[in-house]
Amino acid sequence: VIFLTIGAITMLSGLYSPGAILIQLFALVYFFDVVLGLIINPPGAIPHFATIITLILAIGYAVREVTR
Repeated sequence: VIFLTIGAITMLSGLYSPGAILIQLFALVYFFDVVLGLIINPPGAIPHFATIITLILAIGYAVREVTR
């Protein structure tokens, strides 16, 4: 669902840069994980782990682009 939505948004808006796609990915994962609660965490796991990982990826890519 996430990949189809990002593909549709990318095709409709014309935002093909990896940074824009990562921000869209983070927004969708945040929406499905935190707002709707559809991403299930195993017992004893870090809460909202998928959201944290996508945020770290987006920040890391932004830092890489700025320092380039």
